[in-house]
Formats: sequence, C-alpha cells, structure tokens
Amino acid sequence: MDLDFRFDFQRVGQGLFYTGAINGFNMVYDCGSDYTKCLRGAVGQYKRTLHSNLIDMVVLSHLHNDHVNGLDLLLKDVAVEDVFMPYLVPMERLLLAVRRKNLPDWYYVFLASPVSYLLERGVKRVTVIGGEKGEKGPPPHEIPPGPSDKPRGEISIDIPDDKELEAIIRTNDPELAALIGKELLVRNHQGLVIIPGLWLFRFFNYKVEEEKLNQFAACLNQAGVSPTHPKSIKSAIKDPPTIKKIRKCYEREMCKDLNDTSLAAYHGPVGDNRSVFCVHCEEGLRFPSCKHFYPSAIPAKCYYSRFDCMGQLLTGDIGLNNNQKYKEFITHYTHYLDTVSISQLSHHGSRTSWNEHILRALGECSHWVSSSGRPSFYGHPHSMVALDILRDYRCFCWSNQHNKFFIEGKVIW
Repeated sequence: MDLDFRFDFQRVGQGLFYTGAINGFNMVYDCGSDYTKCLRGAVGQYKRTLHSNLIDMVVLSHLHNDHVNGLDLLLKDVAVEDVFMPYLVPMERLLLAVRRKNLPDWYYVFLASPVSYLLERGVKRVTVIGGEKGEKGPPPHEIPPGPSDKPRGEISIDIPDDKELEAIIRTNDPELAALIGKELLVRNHQGLVIIPGLWLFRFFNYKVEEEKLNQFAACLNQAGVSPTHPKSIKSAIKDPPTIKKIRKCYEREMCKDLNDTSLAAYHGPVGDNRSVFCVHCEEGLRFPSCKHFYPSAIPAKCYYSRFDCMGQLLTGDIGLNNNQKYKEFITHYTHYLDTVSISQLSHHGSRTSWNEHILRALGECSHWVSSSGRPSFYGHPHSMVALDILRDYRCFCWSNQHNKFFIEGKVIW
C-alpha cells in the first residue's frame, strides 16, 4: 500500500501558513502573516486547490495576529471539520487585542470568544488541548498499528479528557459550558489523533498552572481591575488606563506564557513505513540563490531525496530555551524523535526560543524551516540559529514573502 502527500510552508513572510494534503485529507497549521497582501494571495491560491472546498483539520498553535489573521478569509466558502487549539483565558486574549493598533474588527470578535467564532462560521467541532505538569512521555504501546485498506472515515481523537482545563473554561467562559462534550471537546495532550490507517498527529502544550492564573487574577484585583470586567474586549480597548494595568500584571505574573502555550504538533504516517520525498525551493529566490541554505559540504541544490520516515514537527512560537520545559517537550515525543525529517523552527527562528540540543535529539532531521520576513524587523531568523544548523550539516530553509518550501513524496508500507 502507498499514498501521496504534499506539505507547503507557504510564501507569507513574517508569520506561518502551513498546508498539507495527505491522500485527499486536507490540513492547515496556522494561517497568518504581517504581510497581509502575501497572505491573501497564499490563502486564495490554496483554496483554489481544494476540490471539495473541505478542510479536514485546522490546527492553531496560538492566537497571535501573525499566526491567525488569515482565518477569516480561509473560512469563507470552505467547510472545516475539526479545529485544534490551546485555550487562553479572556484576559490573556484581551492582551493580544491591544498589542497592535488598527487590527480588523473580526479579529476582536474572534478573541472575545474563539470557540464561538469558529463554530458560528461552520466549523463542525473544536478541540482545545491542555498540557500536563512535569515530564511524562507516551506509553510504550501508543504507536498505532500499520495502514489499512479500509475507506477513510472521520478522524479518531484518541486523547483523554482534561477535567482541570474544563473547570477553567467553565469559570472563565461559562457560555461554552453547554457545548462541552458536543461541538467543543476539552482534551489533554496525551494520546493521538489519527486518520484511520494512514497518518497520526500528537500534540504538545505546556501546562499553564492554575496557580499562575490565580496570581494573575489577584494582581488585577489589587490594581482595581476585576478579572471578569470589562466583559467586552472592544470596550476595554477604548480605556488605555485599564489596558496599562492589565499589561503590567501580565508582564509580572505570566510574562512568556502566551508563546509557551503554543500548540506544537508532530505528524507522520502510521506503522512501519518508508517514505521517499523531495524538498523544493519554489521560484521567488532564483534557483542558484538557494545554495546559501546548505553547508558547503552538501551539493547546492533545492531538493533532497531520501528513504526514511516522513515525520514532521510544527512548533508555533513555543519556547525551548528553558531546560525544564525543553525536557518536557522531548520526553513527550520520545517515540517519535528519530522519525522527524523536517522541523519548523520555533518562533520564526528566534534565538530566545532556540535550544541547540534539539539538533541531537532530532538526529535524523535533515531540514529546519524558518517562516519569517526577509528582511525581518524582529531579527528572525537569528544568524546564530542558522549557523548552528549549518555547522551540524543540516539544511536551513527560509520560507519568506519571496519564496516557499514544499515537501512532496510517497509513503510505502
């Protein structure tokens, strides 16, 4: 048995819009960019490739504008079966709303209640994913059986309920309570999401401790701001003194959690398999220009073929520079590390999110992709990150507003 696949790091500049087609199964991981014109073009072009106007799975790593501001366009005239995302309490979402000025009106509506926004636009089911405290890897029996010739049905969400996260949602977004267990699933990141007989997904999300949330709420109360007020994000945006107090409490109590709550995703074929694939540098940067992505010991070309497992790791903006959190991340993916051939660089190749030890952990990973602007006002990707990759004789790929990288090939069982 075999199947064809293609995955694209789309040409959107500073942001991330990653799309995949797996034997007719369509997936998207994030859909945003600071370059709105590039984003509109990429989304429009992608939607024209959808023969049935159906996206089976959308994964939102986190809710920053440069990762989700293409959602409104993506969801128009397209059916979406499942969305997977992390959960942010209303005050965290409020902070996202005030990070920048002149954002579109729909984005504020989305942040007010992301789950409601998605369901109202036709998404059939939303699953919010929580994490766990400490290092806990997958059980030895977690790897699913091999492929099946049976017709593909609905995806199987074989991950446990998260009762702690459910309690947080019921407290902070009580209007969602009636949806839990129906259109809204609240799950822990242990376990697998499986396209029956074909492909698997394993998510990872750092746990935001309830104590942290309580400290954040206490700080707001001391500043004279009720955690449940203002009820409307738009009304809060019009009150600069309130926003200043909220931002100060956030920086004091939960400084990096918005990035750290990025929902990472491993995905790859089920069972024992061999995969032949090519990584292409599409027109934009001229073909000879691609050679600077490769160490001098590797021939200068824009593709690389091999027989191996076709696992990929998508990391959003997750921070891997904290040793304890890095260990949790690596432990979580214990069974999958040696099957990763392509990995997204966290936070667009930021040095503050990078941990060079991951090159050892993902010893078979040949391609490392930064999705960022060229040039980038944020300094992404950082030159030291690129040098670490090249010195280790891996391929550094830069997907920006001028070019993109896409992976296509075949899985053989």
